[in-house]
Amino acid sequence: RVADEYKDYETDRAHRPYRPVPRGVIRLRELAWMAVAAGGLQALLTLWLAPALLWALLAVWGYMALMRWEFGVGGWLHGQPLLYMLSHMVVLPLIFVYATACVWLAAGEHAPAGLGWLLATAYANGVVFEVGRKLRAPIDEEPGVETYSRLWGIPRATAVWWVALALAGVCATLAGRAIGSWELPGVVASVGAVTAAILGVRFIRSPMRGSARLEQLSAGWLVASYGAVGALPTALSFGG
Repeated sequence: RVADEYKDYETDRAHRPYRPVPRGVIRLRELAWMAVAAGGLQALLTLWLAPALLWALLAVWGYMALMRWEFGVGGWLHGQPLLYMLSHMVVLPLIFVYATACVWLAAGEHAPAGLGWLLATAYANGVVFEVGRKLRAPIDEEPGVETYSRLWGIPRATAVWWVALALAGVCATLAGRAIGSWELPGVVASVGAVTAAILGVRFIRSPMRGSARLEQLSAGWLVASYGAVGALPTALSFGG
């Protein structure tokens, strides 16, 4: 979050002065100290749990640094909105590798079955939330603020959002199948896809102020999909 505030500072000053940093509610230097403190705590806990985990944590930090400086090609990358989004989503599977490794790597075991599908779920869900939070009705668009509804048009941007959600649901279901049960994530995926399709069509047909509820649905979908997959190991362990 702090890296993103640094990256977008000039844009926020010019076009979104109402945000906390441009308003002076909190300063970048204060955020930097918070990030250093959080990073130090992460490193200490990682070393305490299993020193081998430090490589996974450094991989996350390293990719975040590349994102902060936009891979050294920020000017060009901003002209490629799809590539910009897809390149930034890579950090999410890296975070999931680290989070799950706190269990399997710390125990000296190999990566579990279904981890690949879980990482694919994380990547697709990142696209769901990123596009969902930048889908706006024309009256809600802000000058100088890039949104996918403006870049691609509402129908195409909404279609990309729905396809990402559907793919995330499929991947979550396959992740559940790999650990013994696909029913719960399958039901969640079906309900989520149908709900998203209904709201997406409504938004395309009537993109009025207040009709862009897709960001809220995106957040709810993330909680539901990860909850469905994350609840499985606990349910299976109690069942055993």
